[in-house]
Amino acid sequence: VYAFEKDIEIWADQLTLKFNNQVNEVEEIHATKNVKVIRENIIATGDTGFYYPAKNEIKMLNSVEVLENENLVKCDELVLDLTNSISIMTSKSKSRVEAIIVNKD
Repeated sequence: VYAFEKDIEIWADQLTLKFNNQVNEVEEIHATKNVKVIRENIIATGDTGFYYPAKNEIKMLNSVEVLENENLVKCDELVLDLTNSISIMTSKSKSRVEAIIVNKD
């Protein structure tokens, strides 16, 4: 399944939309299985994802990988605040966030 809004593309085996009839807009997109989100030069993949258009926020869970300009980060949970360009990556206490940063010098 494929969905897009503004500058965000979302692929997944299944997408579920939560629609708010009062304001006539999508409140949430819930993506499950083989989730891939693309925004500008960022590609994020994971098992489960949520997109909240009103907050302009993406949350991804389980086996998350983020690729940006050849840099790779692996974590259990990713929260992307698209308005403020803030990324918060966390992992469970038994695992760590892994990062591979490519120096182009």
